[in-house]
Amino acid sequence: MVSVSRVLIFLWTLLLLNFRPSILAQTYNKLIFALFLLITLIILILVHQKERFAIKKKELILLGSLFATFFYFLLQGILLSSNISAVFNSCGLMAGTIPCIFLIVRRSENKEAVIKSIINIHFWLGISQIITFIYFAFTGFKVYDLPIYCNLQEIAKYHFGTNPNLMHYLAFPFTVIWSSSYLVGIEFYRTCGIYREPGMAQIFYVTAFFLSFFYVDRYIGLKRVVILIGCLLLFSASGFINLVIGFIFYFVLNKIRSTKINKNVLVQLGVGAIVLFVFAIFTSFVVMKKFKIESGFERMENIQSSLKALMEKPFFGEGYYNDFSTDTNGLVSSEKFLSFVGVLNQLGIIGTLMYIILWAISLRYFANRYSWCIYLPCLMTLLTSQPSYNDIFVWFLMLLDTSTFYFSDTPDALLNRDTRL
Repeated sequence: MVSVSRVLIFLWTLLLLNFRPSILAQTYNKLIFALFLLITLIILILVHQKERFAIKKKELILLGSLFATFFYFLLQGILLSSNISAVFNSCGLMAGTIPCIFLIVRRSENKEAVIKSIINIHFWLGISQIITFIYFAFTGFKVYDLPIYCNLQEIAKYHFGTNPNLMHYLAFPFTVIWSSSYLVGIEFYRTCGIYREPGMAQIFYVTAFFLSFFYVDRYIGLKRVVILIGCLLLFSASGFINLVIGFIFYFVLNKIRSTKINKNVLVQLGVGAIVLFVFAIFTSFVVMKKFKIESGFERMENIQSSLKALMEKPFFGEGYYNDFSTDTNGLVSSEKFLSFVGVLNQLGIIGTLMYIILWAISLRYFANRYSWCIYLPCLMTLLTSQPSYNDIFVWFLMLLDTSTFYFSDTPDALLNRDTRL
């Protein structure tokens, strides 16, 4: 039964990561949702059927706040939004997935297995990215010269008559390629693992990277390095910034606890800092150029448009998924939806405050200062670039209880106060 449970939890985690913004969910999000519900039900019946269920006070507070926010999204969307179908689709996903996530990750053995699966999945995705990058190097960094690749756009046209995966390629062994960045005069294609685009993918990679500091495994050091390299191969400016901020929080907040720091961890932090510094030399100009090129000006115009609209409806906003439409690539998007300003414009001051309270409750009762680095990639991305505040992975992070995680000075041990992870 233990082996069956591990397989089921791995499948559950894989489905969790394949909700949007994964490339698969662009077309099959509803199928993933149905399978996610099914696997959750199987786990509860086969593995946890005879276990007693007792809800903790802090869980009740967070769940109550989550569903209060959910009802605000639903009612405000029905009353104000021009895209009612998107409102119902989003709220339906929330209503179905939040209870599933809560029931699974609240059990320590499941939480351990989920964290292990997230780390291992991104380790193998990182391996694939490294292999693809080596292929690129041997082919002069030309995607059409890769020995094995698949144009997802052509497949989408053939099967669906639309282009939901515009400009996406699937490279050997398995990594999605989307857009490119020019560094030192060379065009580097951005490998994204299973995700649609680098700005979203970095949330998952950086989170997996910092989760690895709270898991004991024989090869965890190797996995951590591979995940870090995979994150850097995204060529995401926000991913780089999140890594730096996460390192600062991880080092400073753990040093406060004890002046005696494990030498192995110091070496890893030092190597990581050097790698990030070198990488910054090649990527810093990319961050600066974003506001000099056309896309940068478009971003500024979108933010200004959102601020102007917010001034007209400050308290309740324009409406949940209002002004969103499905473009020619099959993506539901809005020109006014960018950074934290986009969230404010959509939800209004009241809805945004409710959402901020959710995070405050989660960080207060479900995390501690040693584990804050796990949540930073998501929070910083929501504030600065991609306002993916209602993605399924966000609710997972809110419900993931890391309050018992802490840094240990003993060799190779980053432990849980109750059980070793």
